[in-house]
Amino acid sequence: MGLRTSARCGSGWALSARKKLVSRVGSSGHAVQQLWKLEETRKLLLGTSLCLAINLGELLFNVIRPCVMSSALYSSQCGDSMLAVQVLSIIKVASMVALVTHTCNPRLVLAGSEQLGFSLPKGLAQAKNRGWAAASSEEVFRELVQVTRQSQLQLILFLALGIMVPTASFVAADIASARSPEYRIWFEQICPGCFEDKALESIAFRWRATLAIAVASLSSYSNSLVLILRLEMWSPVFIEAVKKVNVVWLRRSMYTYLFQMMVGPLTVYVFAIGVKIKLMTATRSEMAAFLWVSLATLLVNLMYMAWTLGLDVAVVRAVSRRPAGPQHTASSTHEDSDKLALVTSSRSAASQSTSKTLRQVSEAGFKTRQLHIMVNFTLLLVNTPHASWWTFAAVWVCRLITIAGILMTRDKPYTMDELQESEPGFGLVVDSSHLRAAIRTWLAGETYTGPLLKTRGSYFCMDDTLTVSYRWQGEEAEICPGLRLNMSRWQLAELEKAISNSSCIYVWIDKVALPQDGCKLQRTLLARLNDRMPLRARMMAVYASSRVTLAMRSLEQDQSRYHQRAWTLQELCNAREVQIVTQAIPEGAEESGLLAVTPKEASDFLDARKWHQRRAAQCRPYWLSGFRVADLESSFDYYGRIATQVFCKYKEDKVRALYPLIFNTPCENESEMLDLVLDVSMSKSSMSESCMMTQSRFDVARQARSTAELAEDMPEEARAFVASVKSKGQRAGQIEADDCADGDEEVRAITTEPMNIRPLPVASANTAEFDGMQLPGAVSSAGRTF
Repeated sequence: MGLRTSARCGSGWALSARKKLVSRVGSSGHAVQQLWKLEETRKLLLGTSLCLAINLGELLFNVIRPCVMSSALYSSQCGDSMLAVQVLSIIKVASMVALVTHTCNPRLVLAGSEQLGFSLPKGLAQAKNRGWAAASSEEVFRELVQVTRQSQLQLILFLALGIMVPTASFVAADIASARSPEYRIWFEQICPGCFEDKALESIAFRWRATLAIAVASLSSYSNSLVLILRLEMWSPVFIEAVKKVNVVWLRRSMYTYLFQMMVGPLTVYVFAIGVKIKLMTATRSEMAAFLWVSLATLLVNLMYMAWTLGLDVAVVRAVSRRPAGPQHTASSTHEDSDKLALVTSSRSAASQSTSKTLRQVSEAGFKTRQLHIMVNFTLLLVNTPHASWWTFAAVWVCRLITIAGILMTRDKPYTMDELQESEPGFGLVVDSSHLRAAIRTWLAGETYTGPLLKTRGSYFCMDDTLTVSYRWQGEEAEICPGLRLNMSRWQLAELEKAISNSSCIYVWIDKVALPQDGCKLQRTLLARLNDRMPLRARMMAVYASSRVTLAMRSLEQDQSRYHQRAWTLQELCNAREVQIVTQAIPEGAEESGLLAVTPKEASDFLDARKWHQRRAAQCRPYWLSGFRVADLESSFDYYGRIATQVFCKYKEDKVRALYPLIFNTPCENESEMLDLVLDVSMSKSSMSESCMMTQSRFDVARQARSTAELAEDMPEEARAFVASVKSKGQRAGQIEADDCADGDEEVRAITTEPMNIRPLPVASANTAEFDGMQLPGAVSSAGRTF
């Protein structure tokens, strides 16, 4: 009986282990597919795979010619083998340097364009234009900075581990190499007596490989740091946000490309002289210079690492927080620098320890994490120690561990409850391959039982995301257990085709990304009123930051078509790249009244998109700089034309959809939206009176705002919006009668919160400039050219 039980337990354990192994293998294959799908990681995957193949060939060569792994590697019988090994090393270094440089080059060009005045190619100019999305709201900006900080700290940890093991391996290799009789004879010839005197040349001779690998390891920090920083971070809007919030370490990190220009040649010099020493062709002066340049490069890299980490700010903060005596107080400068010096999220800074920060890797997104690992993996592939099998084996163990890390990296599953407890980001995104398989199975009339990964849609993930812009249908389709989409069969078929043809690894659909509690008012609150989970400015940023947007023009009744809705106009105009598909009218249904689009609607919407794209670089979120639109008269005219062509269920929603878009000022919540509406009204009044907004006029304007005296020429929907905000308290009572019982307390807290109206910037009577920008009251009729 006991044997049977043991056998049964043993077979159960084996079955469980087998399932886990199959799951691991499947996830590894999925990781490789995603690496190949993304263009940026595909290049690194090809390069590292080629270099890994060279290393495998080198391993086989070392087995065939074992003399290179012994103290006889510099003997005459091993000379040809050692030369072949050096040639392979040079090929590996050259290929990896070219690959990493190509990966980092777009960021370096964009950084140089902003800080040194270089001209931009078209693709990078587009990244600059969408930079406002990275700072579309203060919450989005702080979250992006926090995740960047986490990635930087994880990079430091990875480098610490990546430096210790190879350096220790090369120490043993250097000791073994120094025992070679031929190697010592050559050194005595170029530097007589140096070995016993322990001169500088002797140190370079003894520790050549150790110094070279230490320099290369520390120099890789700047390359990896450049990859951590998003392209949009060098846009004027993001730089303005960094300065406003005073993120000291991030401001410093954005000059990494200049540091690379300075340290890069020094690193190449160290490697070149190290190769000459190993080939026994270096001169005495070169060996002395090798030591000094290596030490100087190590010192400069360590100082730069400490500077970008903000360690000096941490020291100042520690000093300023000491108990203050009668004559000692902390300066305001220290307080400002302390805001986001080391931990940037004001909500999580108090509760998040450093160890937890280092463990949080999911928010950076799959591609960002893999780029960090793969760039540092190149360092392990380029350098191979010789003269000792133990050191050779240690490096290969590190390589295998890193390969396992690359294959096992995957996104953390998220639920809506977990999302609401943390920073919401852009909601949830779905794994594209899983969603495509689920839709394909549903279209075939079968039930999908495979995986369906939903993860947190951080800003880093959106660069590899396909967003969907469409008209909701009356009935929902249950694609698989736990996933219901309000799409027609045609829409689902087009979505499946778009996923198959794109290189995106995530899909963002509002029905999946945002909370859906079965309460229609809850959905309305998420789109219009919810200040605690702000999504209005983020909705604009979702489409601006995603890689491609699928716009589906389905057959609809009049005033419900895709090009007749205000929200879809906002989505289409903000999309970085857009793929439009149109549903054809089936035969025999010409008289049904259903239509996807008219020629005029298509032309007007595409013209609106082009108009907005030309002005995208000047887009400024309200939290960052208030209302600052240069071409105000043109914006008013355009709003008047477009507002008559689009519709919303609620009149005031037209303002929520169009004002941030037309006046180029994304708003985060109702408070900012109210400020924007009143700012626009006041600016229009001052423009019509052809006078400047002086100090006294702004005082009068503020008084008018406080008493809610609305301008007579304010659009009807804007007046309805202001009235709806004023009646929030009454609506809170109506919410109580709704069927959304679980969220009543939260909704009442949101809707009854007092508005925080911000004052307008004030210009002096003799100037029209404020903080480098023209005020609306001083704009000429010609406006500014975008």
